[in-house]
Amino acid sequence: MSTIATLGSTEDGATSRNDINNNFANLNADKLEGPAASVDSEVALFSGTGGKTVKRATGNGIAKLIAGVLSLVTAPAGVIIGDTDAQTLTNKTLTAPTIADLSNANHNHHNAAGGGTLDESSLALTDIATNNVSTSKHGFVPKAPNSTSQFLRGDGNWGTVAVDVPKVTFYSNFGVSAQYSPSVGGSGANTFAQGTGVQINTGATSGSFAEVIDDLTGGAGTSSNYFAKTSRFSTRINFNVGGTTFNSFFGFGDYSAICSGTGTIYTGKAYGFKITGVSSVYTLFGTNGDGTTETATASLTTLSVGDWLDLMAVFTPGVGVDYYWSKNGGAWSAATTNTTHLPPSGSLTFAGEIWCVSNQSTASRTQFLAKQGQFIF
Repeated sequence: MSTIATLGSTEDGATSRNDINNNFANLNADKLEGPAASVDSEVALFSGTGGKTVKRATGNGIAKLIAGVLSLVTAPAGVIIGDTDAQTLTNKTLTAPTIADLSNANHNHHNAAGGGTLDESSLALTDIATNNVSTSKHGFVPKAPNSTSQFLRGDGNWGTVAVDVPKVTFYSNFGVSAQYSPSVGGSGANTFAQGTGVQINTGATSGSFAEVIDDLTGGAGTSSNYFAKTSRFSTRINFNVGGTTFNSFFGFGDYSAICSGTGTIYTGKAYGFKITGVSSVYTLFGTNGDGTTETATASLTTLSVGDWLDLMAVFTPGVGVDYYWSKNGGAWSAATTNTTHLPPSGSLTFAGEIWCVSNQSTASRTQFLAKQGQFIF
């Protein structure tokens, strides 16, 4: 760039004129030339590489500078997006985005607006029971057990298809005492009547009991493996007389040591029902034992003298005993199930249907009428 000379105070006219002419020459050499007209706030650009000619910027768009050189990018029709601005975007396509947080996505995948529905191939299923179907909500089918003999039950679990096999039914109507094995102690008595049933009466003497057995061993001392498959015991009884204290049993199993004047034993290999009297409060329970320990249900119902009861217990080996009852001709109850201390599989020396009552060494009389009984094996 040229330098403008300073005129000295002692220069004469010729010298001053020379300096002035040189200065103008320098100004002309260094001047920046531009177009004859412009628009207010218009951008000016260098023209060429001489660095002394300016031109007007043309074109429309967004200015982009690379190494100081201006180029244009087509401007969007809408607003420009800022990385920290709160803006709503429409008609945008994101290709392979990385989204750090979906908390505010609001996608329910119910329709296109909610992210589109998910097809089967989009689900990644695992071997867990989360969200399986239940009795309280819809859900996934539980994992298949890989068995052709099971089905999905109404409670959401897999069950085994019951095989229809021949059954043997033992029916007791108590018409002839010689067909049964009655026993008594103290003032106990069993009174059989054709068409009526059998009265099982402790009497009022302390230490009394009465028991009736329908012996399925045939007196041979051996029996089938009754607890190896599903069986059912049912009976109808009438509560005739209620003593202050007693216990009783109505069921099926090992009858070798069930009833005595001191009380009824419930730990034997058997299942059925017990009715107890405690201070003249009478309660029905389901009960079963494995030969060592008893499991009893909670109270099924309380009784009053004169009540009729229909009782049914269904035994499933290794699964449990379902107890059902009906009082005075009412509706059958739902099942109450015991699953522990079940009678084990194996032949029994003494097996049969059992009806017994003991006054537990109290001077108190209790009496039941056993109308009929049935055991299906």
